[in-house]
Amino acid sequence: MSIRRDLLLRTALLRQPDMPPLPPLRAVAQPDAPPPPRRATKAAPRRRRLRLVEGQKTSH
Repeated sequence: MSIRRDLLLRTALLRQPDMPPLPPLRAVAQPDAPPPPRRATKAAPRRRRLRLVEGQKTSH
């Protein structure tokens, strides 16, 4: 019985108008969060590789 009640409560919550505001917040938070770390990880290795190559060339 508890399972059925949980399902009814979940469907009722989904049907309520309080749910719409949550998806937009999640959608906005997801795109804003991932780009900075990706840019940092992509930029750091490139700079490190360039520095290492330049250092090797200048040292020889």
